[in-house]
Amino acid sequence: MPGDNVLAEKLFRRFMDLKQITEGCLQLSVVLAIGPDLPNTAFFHRFLGEKVFGIQLCTSAFISNSKGYPTLPQAHQTVVKNFMKQRCRFIIAPKFGQQEEVTKHYHYICFLFSSHDTLDEEEKQEVTYRNYL
Repeated sequence: MPGDNVLAEKLFRRFMDLKQITEGCLQLSVVLAIGPDLPNTAFFHRFLGEKVFGIQLCTSAFISNSKGYPTLPQAHQTVVKNFMKQRCRFIIAPKFGQQEEVTKHYHYICFLFSSHDTLDEEEKQEVTYRNYL
């Protein structure tokens, strides 16, 4: 999702038009793509009330921490954690046209899940266990 708020508004209106055309079809859901630039937080708050199938995190949205591991900037973490509460799926997408290893990005997302308050203890253990498979 581009950081351009005008484009973000336009995309939301198009989604709402599609929802209206399909008469609120329950099978209709959306995947939000998040890149390095985020639109304003109001854009994402609108989608918290909609059926969001998943969040596509572009690897370009990640930054490196002091040890060189990928992490998300604080604003991105806030968005991701809000959608974790909605039990969305997360898709890690490498940069277009590049073969990129995404294992470290996956482990980071698992870490966010395991440290997030939306999961009960059993679910946290499952995420932690899957993280090491």
